[in-house]
Amino acid sequence: MYAWNWMDMPLILTTALILIAIVPQETMIEIDYLRPEAAIVSCLLLLKLYNWMRLFDSTAFYIKLVRVTLWDIRFFVILILTAVAAFGIPLIVLNLELSTDSQILREGQLFYRIINMLFAQYL
Repeated sequence: MYAWNWMDMPLILTTALILIAIVPQETMIEIDYLRPEAAIVSCLLLLKLYNWMRLFDSTAFYIKLVRVTLWDIRFFVILILTAVAAFGIPLIVLNLELSTDSQILREGQLFYRIINMLFAQYL
């Protein structure tokens, strides 16, 4: 079996779990946990749809073009991420001991500090 086939089962089961958990008035799982899970699953399902678009002649060329382009810019992406980290990591260090009112980055915005750093530098 291919790796995509093994990815299908957790995606389908997680999608079913999210739908079953959201339907009742009193959700079985808190909505704060369901939102990020639903976002990740929907992103993975859309990436799977993107992969399926290779089947059609009208979109196969463009899918390959995007894949080759992303492969060709991989070293540039490493440089960009390094530049973003060069400005973001000092921001995290400055933010560590501040009170929650004076923090530059709020703790509850994103899951991890590195992702929060990348997001803040993007904004």
